Amino acid sequence: MLLDDEPDQKASSLSSFLASYIAVIKANSRLEWVIAEISEISDRNNGHIYLDLIEQDASGQIVAKCKAAIWKGIRGKVLDTFAQGTGGGRLAKGMKVMVLVRAGMHIQYGFSLVVEGINPQFTLGEAERKLREIRARLTSEGIINKNRALEPPSDFTRVVVISPPAAAGLGDFRAHADLLANAGLCQFIYLSAAFQGDGSAAGISESIRTALVRAADADCLVIIRGGGAQADLMWLNDYELAKVICTSPLPVMVGIGHERDKTILDEVACQSFHTPSKLIGHIFDAITGNAMTAGKSWDQIGVQATKSHERIQRDIRSTLQQISQLANNTISRGSAEVDRNMERIHLKSQSDIDQAGQNIELRLSRIRSAADRDVVTVKHQIFLSHRDVVSISRNQVDIARQSIDRDMSQVSERAAATAREKQILVTRAHEVVFEHATRMVEQARSEARSSVQYVLGMGPARTLQRGFVMAKQTNGKIVMRSKAISPGDSLTLSFADGDVTTNVKQVTRKEIA
Repeated sequence: MLLDDEPDQKASSLSSFLASYIAVIKANSRLEWVIAEISEISDRNNGHIYLDLIEQDASGQIVAKCKAAIWKGIRGKVLDTFAQGTGGGRLAKGMKVMVLVRAGMHIQYGFSLVVEGINPQFTLGEAERKLREIRARLTSEGIINKNRALEPPSDFTRVVVISPPAAAGLGDFRAHADLLANAGLCQFIYLSAAFQGDGSAAGISESIRTALVRAADADCLVIIRGGGAQADLMWLNDYELAKVICTSPLPVMVGIGHERDKTILDEVACQSFHTPSKLIGHIFDAITGNAMTAGKSWDQIGVQATKSHERIQRDIRSTLQQISQLANNTISRGSAEVDRNMERIHLKSQSDIDQAGQNIELRLSRIRSAADRDVVTVKHQIFLSHRDVVSISRNQVDIARQSIDRDMSQVSERAAATAREKQILVTRAHEVVFEHATRMVEQARSEARSSVQYVLGMGPARTLQRGFVMAKQTNGKIVMRSKAISPGDSLTLSFADGDVTTNVKQVTRKEIA
């Protein structure tokens, strides 16, 4: 590369280029309220909270996306205000929020928004708007009251329970449920699912479907969760989850743990209770009440059974006396009749035995004569069959030998012909290989001669004759790269017809890929 081939070019560093835009953003940055959905949230060890904010269109496609941050210095103020306004709610992935932001940019980390505040009333209002949409959709489909129309169970022997794992509400529920289970009065099947956070509604729906398969014969399906922040309820206001409950063939009973605030689950379930404790209290009272009613009924049955037993005993004794008298009379009459019948049977039997003996002797004589004739006939037929088999076997052996001789002759002729064909093919293949190898050797020799001639033509003298220039330092060392030259160095430029000495004023370097 010649030093004067490229013109001088001016360029800014990346940091100065970005700094110019940072100054523009700071000069025009102002606080604004922005509505967005939290697609990712990360609470770092350094105290800062980092968010990914997105906007989606009606079809669910992302039309805008930006990073945001709540700096450590104001995180306490921002989160406390949001928690107080939502009854203890926390920011989470999938939550729609109205945030007070200003634009910011960093040389190393790029553009992002700085969150100065969050409107808790918007989050609650968004949850109420979503709740109205779910109600309208379920109503238009005609299923909003489908589960509520089912008859609530009056007794409980098998119950499926869906709750968050290790939840306080589950502990309150099991305090009474375990008493019923240990007494053998009711079986409880427990399934776990997350009740808040992105994907929680889908997880509860899947647990309901699992319950309907594993325990289709259960009396009901129970969904419980302990108390919590008002904003945490928004995860339960989901259309798909509500639809699964509406169309459940089992009655659904919910105890979400909020006395003032309701979810769509409270509206569509067969029965709704304020807390898990009140729900299990209803089941406990139903089972114990039924047991007490059954006990009273059992006592009444016992009294009636005792009276019926005494009356039946009297009837039995009277009937037995009548039967005994009737039996004695019948036995007396029957005994005389039996004696007369036995005499007639004895005489008739003796006559029948004598006649049967004569018939048997006559039949045995006929059977012996017929058997002797059959034996003679069978022996003659066996002799004739043996002779025929020997004759046929000899003929078949002679035919098989002749066929084998013919097949052996044909196999020998085919094998000889095949061997001759293979020998011809081998000879031809040998000739083709020899000719191909001869051509490859000649071609390699020709290419080797061409390579030697090319190498000989690449010497310094021949290179200079083609118009190239060779640069040398004062110590005679050939210069191969521009980085070996500095302004002020003296160079000797060798041409085909002589040398020129020059001084370097400027060095322009290019990156070589």
